[in-house]
Amino acid sequence: MSTGMDIETVRDQFDLPRLHAFNSYTGKFPPLHVSVSKLAAYFGVWEPSKTAGKSGQPVQNISNKENDAAIAQFITMLG
Repeated sequence: MSTGMDIETVRDQFDLPRLHAFNSYTGKFPPLHVSVSKLAAYFGVWEPSKTAGKSGQPVQNISNKENDAAIAQFITMLG
């Protein structure tokens, strides 16, 4: 999971237990931009790109069965 911080900041401010806790937390409660992109992909409004920015590095695939099920449950709750 991306922290949204550069690698030097992560190295300075996180030890391994804290980084693991941060990743666990953001896995359960993703940042708003991740949630919105998943909802947009679910509705077919947006399709995640295969590359990120100028670097051309592959983007981590954000869809998985658990997240898709959570999105479906959320949409069902909306009514």
